[in-house]
Amino acid sequence: MATQRLQATRLDEEQWSFLFRTEGSLGLVYCPWSVLEDYEFDGDLDGLELPWSDERIEEIEEGDDPTEAELAEWRRATGRQLADHSEWAVPAWIVPIRLDEQVAGYALFLCLGEGEDEPHLEGIHETVAEARSALAAQGAVAAD
Repeated sequence: MATQRLQATRLDEEQWSFLFRTEGSLGLVYCPWSVLEDYEFDGDLDGLELPWSDERIEEIEEGDDPTEAELAEWRRATGRQLADHSEWAVPAWIVPIRLDEQVAGYALFLCLGEGEDEPHLEGIHETVAEARSALAAQGAVAAD
């Protein structure tokens, strides 16, 4: 049903208007994890929101190698920065699906970037929080 409603707006003047004109829909921006696969830690921490202490940041800036857990945090922070400020940012929408005027679920639609113009349905989720979680599994989500 979600895909049918999306396809019904394919040729609208505002293409795919189902995504952003449906009451209660939420537009988000994310950077797919695939973009970050080739990123290697280069020591540059400027502008990244990391949960590290000032002391730990100083140690790393002086040449101490980050742990695997810290590298994962660095990739997530880099992804959020790319989602906020780069051409790697791609849109996603969480759209309520109503049956008999009641919300029956939340459809998560993703654009994959990389030449993919058509949004695709990732899945239907019971809550907005579950849909946001599913999006976070696909990539780093920009701050609201």
